[in-house]
Amino acid sequence: MTRFAALIFAPIFFLASFFFTSQSHATVVKVRLTSALSEISVQGMNLRLRTKEDSFSGFGSGRGIITPLNSFTIKPELAGGGIRWSVTDKLTGRKVRDVNGSILTIDGQMIRMGMKPVPNTLVLRASFVADRPRIDVVAALDIEDYLKGVLPHEMPPEWPADALRAQAVASRTYVLEKIKERNRQNKFYHVESTVMDQVYNWLIPTKEESTRAAAVRKALEETKSVVLANASGKLVPAYFHADCGGKTEEASEVWGSQEAKSGTATDAYCPFSPKAKWSWNLSSAEIYAKIRTALKLPWEGDLKEITVSELTASGRVAKLAIVTREGVRHFISGAQFRSLVGFDRLRSTAFTLVRQPSGQYKFDGRGYGHGVGLCQWGARKLANLGTNYKDILKHYYPTAVLSTVE
Repeated sequence: MTRFAALIFAPIFFLASFFFTSQSHATVVKVRLTSALSEISVQGMNLRLRTKEDSFSGFGSGRGIITPLNSFTIKPELAGGGIRWSVTDKLTGRKVRDVNGSILTIDGQMIRMGMKPVPNTLVLRASFVADRPRIDVVAALDIEDYLKGVLPHEMPPEWPADALRAQAVASRTYVLEKIKERNRQNKFYHVESTVMDQVYNWLIPTKEESTRAAAVRKALEETKSVVLANASGKLVPAYFHADCGGKTEEASEVWGSQEAKSGTATDAYCPFSPKAKWSWNLSSAEIYAKIRTALKLPWEGDLKEITVSELTASGRVAKLAIVTREGVRHFISGAQFRSLVGFDRLRSTAFTLVRQPSGQYKFDGRGYGHGVGLCQWGARKLANLGTNYKDILKHYYPTAVLSTVE
């Protein structure tokens, strides 16, 4: 028995806002794979392109040979007050045809976009900005298939099984909450495929990856339908990050007071992370260039001074004071400053900064990520100590209970 209290199971809650009786609607996640492209290249077997107004099969796509193998370049165009898609056979360079409509769906098998494998249903959404085309590419797939492409990119499958199970529950809860939120916002996608939501890549398992894929499948199967909810059955925002640096943070401290609180945890296990401590040097000119647009500063300028003006309860930077060369003072949140400078440079907002004699600012920090919710390196250590995934989740989401969705 670990020192953490056992996680109490709540009654089964039927979250009808996510699920419907038809399987086609039951667990579909819309993942935005990429955005703002002017054209895309798609290859695959038995491709079928369709809009509300038009559709055609890719068989014999301009090559004079009826074949299930297709390779297209697809580009949106303005036409007659609407949008049409120009479809060109990539190998011959011959236009196959035009397909009318702003939203184009592609179905098939073994689809690749460029050379990257993608799910077998893609939705292309076209828009124009100053007559320049922009394509958003969204994949529609079952939630468990989506999670198979998330887990190995958010946590190494070689890590302890209970850490991977905890990650599976957190990731499942996160995406279900985002489905609800973005449906409410009338978004055409539910999640990004990047660190802005959860990192997702479509996997075609190879022999070398079969063991890793099996570990991911096992973690998902053993936690199937399990989510984190509050006492009334509402899903909690199940954020997670790499390394909390010793103490986790409330979401409201990072993204604003509208965020629900899920509790914090003190963690002695993060020093085992290879990125537990870090340093980075930035010149005042580099910092100014990163923040000038967000703060509406003059294009030409520099900083006179930058200091930490406020800390959060966990000791992270809540607010920075920035004084320009002209003596004007501005304030910026630590989270926004980190996003502007770069997540790879400032790995967290748990940092101190000192101006060096050279004029550069030295940032010394701890941890990696926003610090909210599950600490992945901490979960790894807890699992290695024998803590089960339920107690790991109770540690990092102390106000949540385990529930199931159907």
